[in-house]
Amino acid sequence: MVTPLHNFSPAKIELKKEDYQDRMICLLKAQNFTPRRIADMLGVSKVKVLYTLRQPFAQKTILEILHAKGEPAVENLLKGACTEAIEIAEQLMREARSESVRASCAFEFIKAHKGTKLVVENAVPPPAKVKEELDRLKEEREELLGARTDLSGNGNS
Repeated sequence: MVTPLHNFSPAKIELKKEDYQDRMICLLKAQNFTPRRIADMLGVSKVKVLYTLRQPFAQKTILEILHAKGEPAVENLLKGACTEAIEIAEQLMREARSESVRASCAFEFIKAHKGTKLVVENAVPPPAKVKEELDRLKEEREELLGARTDLSGNGNS
Protein backbone atom coordinates (compact mmCIF):
# COMPACT_ATOMS: atom_id res chain seq x y z
CA MET A 1 0.00 0.00 0.00
CA VAL A 2 1.17 3.51 -0.77
CA THR A 3 1.68 5.90 2.14
CA PRO A 4 -0.54 8.98 1.73
CA LEU A 5 0.96 12.31 0.80
CA HIS A 6 0.54 15.23 3.17
CA ASN A 7 -3.11 16.38 3.31
CA PHE A 8 -4.17 13.70 0.83
CA SER A 9 -7.89 13.05 0.78
CA PRO A 10 -9.12 10.51 -1.77
CA ALA A 11 -11.81 11.36 -4.30
CA LYS A 12 -15.33 10.15 -3.56
CA ILE A 13 -15.57 8.69 -7.06
CA GLU A 14 -12.51 6.99 -8.49
CA LEU A 15 -11.69 7.46 -12.18
CA LYS A 16 -11.67 4.21 -14.16
CA LYS A 17 -8.66 5.24 -16.26
CA GLU A 18 -6.22 8.09 -16.54
CA ASP A 19 -5.44 10.16 -19.62
CA TYR A 20 -2.43 12.17 -20.75
CA GLN A 21 -3.65 15.29 -18.89
CA ASP A 22 -3.77 13.32 -15.65
CA ARG A 23 -0.15 12.23 -16.16
CA MET A 24 0.87 15.84 -16.88
CA ILE A 25 -0.92 17.01 -13.74
CA CYS A 26 0.99 14.42 -11.71
CA LEU A 27 4.32 15.41 -13.27
CA LEU A 28 3.74 19.10 -12.61
CA LYS A 29 2.55 18.49 -9.05
CA ALA A 30 5.69 16.41 -8.39
CA GLN A 31 7.61 19.55 -9.42
CA ASN A 32 5.69 21.45 -6.70
CA PHE A 33 3.45 23.55 -8.94
CA THR A 34 0.20 24.74 -7.36
CA PRO A 35 -3.13 23.43 -8.68
CA ARG A 36 -3.96 26.92 -10.02
CA ARG A 37 -0.65 27.11 -11.90
CA ILE A 38 -1.08 23.57 -13.27
CA ALA A 39 -4.58 24.45 -14.48
CA ASP A 40 -3.27 27.58 -16.22
CA MET A 41 -0.39 25.70 -17.85
CA LEU A 42 -2.59 22.90 -19.18
CA GLY A 43 -5.67 24.99 -20.01
CA VAL A 44 -7.97 23.01 -17.73
CA SER A 45 -9.99 23.98 -14.67
CA LYS A 46 -8.57 24.01 -11.17
CA VAL A 47 -11.38 21.59 -10.23
CA LYS A 48 -10.07 19.07 -12.81
CA VAL A 49 -6.55 19.37 -11.34
CA LEU A 50 -7.75 18.95 -7.74
CA TYR A 51 -10.00 16.02 -8.70
CA THR A 52 -7.13 14.29 -10.50
CA LEU A 53 -4.77 14.85 -7.57
CA ARG A 54 -7.27 13.11 -5.27
CA GLN A 55 -7.18 9.93 -7.33
CA PRO A 56 -5.22 6.96 -5.90
CA PHE A 57 -3.28 6.55 -9.16
CA ALA A 58 -2.18 10.20 -8.92
CA GLN A 59 -0.81 9.71 -5.42
CA LYS A 60 1.04 6.57 -6.54
CA THR A 61 2.42 8.29 -9.66
CA ILE A 62 3.59 11.36 -7.74
CA LEU A 63 5.33 9.22 -5.12
CA GLU A 64 7.06 7.14 -7.82
CA ILE A 65 8.31 10.30 -9.52
CA LEU A 66 9.54 11.79 -6.23
CA HIS A 67 11.33 8.58 -5.25
CA ALA A 68 12.92 8.11 -8.67
CA LYS A 69 14.19 11.68 -8.86
CA GLY A 70 14.90 12.21 -5.17
CA GLU A 71 16.68 8.99 -4.22
CA PRO A 72 20.09 9.86 -5.74
CA ALA A 73 20.07 13.23 -3.97
CA VAL A 74 19.16 11.59 -0.66
CA GLU A 75 21.92 9.00 -1.16
CA ASN A 76 24.48 11.76 -1.75
CA LEU A 77 23.26 13.61 1.32
CA LEU A 78 23.56 10.46 3.44
CA LYS A 79 27.05 9.71 2.10
CA GLY A 80 28.17 13.22 3.05
CA ALA A 81 26.63 12.92 6.52
CA CYS A 82 28.20 9.49 7.01
CA THR A 83 31.62 10.79 5.99
CA GLU A 84 31.28 13.69 8.40
CA ALA A 85 30.18 11.34 11.21
CA ILE A 86 33.20 9.11 10.61
CA GLU A 87 35.54 12.10 10.70
CA ILE A 88 34.01 13.30 13.98
CA ALA A 89 34.25 9.83 15.53
CA GLU A 90 37.86 9.52 14.40
CA GLN A 91 38.69 12.92 15.89
CA LEU A 92 37.00 11.90 19.15
CA MET A 93 38.90 8.63 19.17
CA ARG A 94 42.20 10.47 18.92
CA GLU A 95 41.58 13.66 20.90
CA ALA A 96 38.93 13.04 23.57
CA ARG A 97 40.06 13.67 27.13
CA SER A 98 38.11 10.73 28.50
CA GLU A 99 39.71 7.36 27.99
CA SER A 100 36.28 5.73 27.93
CA VAL A 101 35.17 8.01 25.06
CA ARG A 102 38.32 7.22 23.08
CA ALA A 103 37.88 3.52 23.79
CA SER A 104 34.21 3.60 22.84
CA CYS A 105 34.98 5.31 19.52
CA ALA A 106 37.77 2.85 18.80
CA PHE A 107 35.44 -0.03 19.63
CA GLU A 108 32.80 1.29 17.23
CA PHE A 109 35.38 1.57 14.45
CA ILE A 110 36.43 -2.01 15.11
CA LYS A 111 32.83 -3.21 15.00
CA ALA A 112 32.17 -1.30 11.79
CA HIS A 113 35.34 -2.73 10.23
CA LYS A 114 34.52 -6.29 11.24
CA GLY A 115 30.93 -5.92 10.05
CA THR A 116 29.31 -6.80 13.35
CA LYS A 117 25.92 -5.48 14.26
CA LEU A 118 25.69 -2.71 16.81
CA VAL A 119 24.60 -4.23 20.10
CA VAL A 120 23.52 -1.99 22.94
CA GLU A 121 24.43 -3.50 26.27
CA ASN A 122 24.19 -2.25 29.81
CA ALA A 123 27.87 -2.90 30.44
CA VAL A 124 30.58 -0.96 28.63
CA PRO A 125 33.59 -3.14 27.78
CA PRO A 126 36.60 -2.30 29.90
CA PRO A 127 39.08 0.06 28.24
CA ALA A 128 41.87 -2.49 28.71
CA LYS A 129 39.97 -5.02 26.59
CA VAL A 130 39.30 -2.42 23.90
CA LYS A 131 42.96 -1.37 23.93
CA GLU A 132 44.00 -5.00 23.58
CA GLU A 133 41.72 -5.44 20.55
CA LEU A 134 42.94 -2.15 19.09
CA ASP A 135 46.58 -3.24 19.51
CA ARG A 136 45.78 -6.55 17.84
CA LEU A 137 44.17 -4.74 14.91
CA LYS A 138 47.13 -2.37 14.63
CA GLU A 139 49.47 -5.36 14.39
CA GLU A 140 47.21 -6.93 11.77
CA ARG A 141 47.21 -3.65 9.85
CA GLU A 142 50.99 -3.43 9.96
CA GLU A 143 51.26 -7.00 8.67
CA LEU A 144 48.89 -6.19 5.81
CA LEU A 145 50.76 -3.00 4.96
CA GLY A 146 54.04 -4.92 5.03
CA ALA A 147 52.60 -7.57 2.70
CA ARG A 148 51.39 -4.84 0.35
CA THR A 149 54.84 -3.23 0.38
CA ASP A 150 56.43 -6.61 -0.41
CA LEU A 151 54.06 -7.09 -3.35
CA SER A 152 54.72 -3.64 -4.77
CA GLY A 153 58.48 -3.78 -4.19
CA ASN A 154 61.23 -4.86 -6.57
CA GLY A 155 60.78 -8.51 -5.75
CA ASN A 156 63.97 -8.65 -3.68
CA SER A 157 63.37 -10.94 -0.75
